[in-house]
Amino acid sequence: MGAGRGRPRTRRRAAADSAVHTEARRLDSSVLIDGVTTLDNVVARATAPWRFTTWTLGLFAAMAFGLSALGLFSLVSLDVADRRHEFALRIALGASGEKVVRSVLVSIVARIIPGLLLGVIAPAAATQTFRALLFGVELLDAATYGVVVVLITCVTFWLLTCRRAGQHWSTRSHSSGAGRTR
Repeated sequence: MGAGRGRPRTRRRAAADSAVHTEARRLDSSVLIDGVTTLDNVVARATAPWRFTTWTLGLFAAMAFGLSALGLFSLVSLDVADRRHEFALRIALGASGEKVVRSVLVSIVARIIPGLLLGVIAPAAATQTFRALLFGVELLDAATYGVVVVLITCVTFWLLTCRRAGQHWSTRSHSSGAGRTR
């Protein structure tokens, strides 16, 4: 911001203050006016604690979302890494890649569903505590719960896809002899 931008606002505010004082003296000469402020400033001061609470809760929610996605990704990665010999044996015995991927997805869903149920039931029970903080939001807002479930699921599958693609290219570069010295 340039220095010139603050001056017109200060002049306008001084003019507004002067007008308020003049009008108040005209209506009642014994009135004393102190601390003239705008309605915007009054509203900003009144809502500051709510804005702070909202930003803090939003920050914690984003951190919780990131940690849950990272934890789910780690859990699935560990499960896949532990079962790689099983997958190799299944493929060697004639199972298609689709069946192997399907078994991984079934394992993922079996781990996700209890967490999602707990993640829906616990907040639903806790909403009575947070009733005072909810403005314009229903206690059991189905759209919010649905969006969160879809986001966590999408992020998890996106992370799995990225990791699988990275392993594919890593395996491909090692098998083609890239990086080998003779």
